Amino acid sequence: MMTYENRPKVERTPEREAGISYTEALKVVDVGGQGLIALATHICFALGRNIWGRPVWQKRLMPDGKEIVLDKFEDYLLLPPREGLKLPSLYTVNQTLASLPDGVGKEALMLIRKEIHDWDERIDREAWKRLEAKETKQGQRIDITSTNCRSEVSQSSRADSNGVGIVTQRKLDRLARDRPDLLELVKANEMSIHAAAKAAGIVKQQSTLDTAKKCFLKLNEVERNEFLSWISEV
Repeated sequence: MMTYENRPKVERTPEREAGISYTEALKVVDVGGQGLIALATHICFALGRNIWGRPVWQKRLMPDGKEIVLDKFEDYLLLPPREGLKLPSLYTVNQTLASLPDGVGKEALMLIRKEIHDWDERIDREAWKRLEAKETKQGQRIDITSTNCRSEVSQSSRADSNGVGIVTQRKLDRLARDRPDLLELVKANEMSIHAAAKAAGIVKQQSTLDTAKKCFLKLNEVERNEFLSWISEV
């Protein structure tokens, strides 16, 4: 007779824990409120805030025994259930996490940026497409930028009205004030908001050293030791 004491123990592996965590996170995607904080916590877990100290989203073992393998983290966020979390868009993910009152949202975004290196640029591109779609629907130009000194409340209100985040709105306003020539390239779809902000010096250029640090943080313990061993021989 099988009892609690003699039943076989299930090994706690990264793949199995990833499957359990994913299943729980999927339940809260449409809940909102505290559910969104749970979602942010899960994203942190999937990207390395776990007992293994490394990302576990690439491969997971579902409770029913099926193995799921993915190549890109954006697929983990956007694909339909069982493969992904079926979130509406990367832009929605960004805005949702940035708006959470708990620091876990900002931590999740920090980890996402390490995993998807052009995250900010992609979010800005999507924000601009949303602005263009809104203009087309309304049949008129929207006051998306300001060259005047305005309060944070006013800037925040315009960001909400334009359907973009406050960070994107700040970039647009700075471009309008300091580099209207680059803003025109953005409007002509010849340059992304993030790329224009970089060219204008609004966004700090990431150095090769910063890039190397981010890549190092993505390595597991074995890979880090191998890398450090290689460095000592160079």
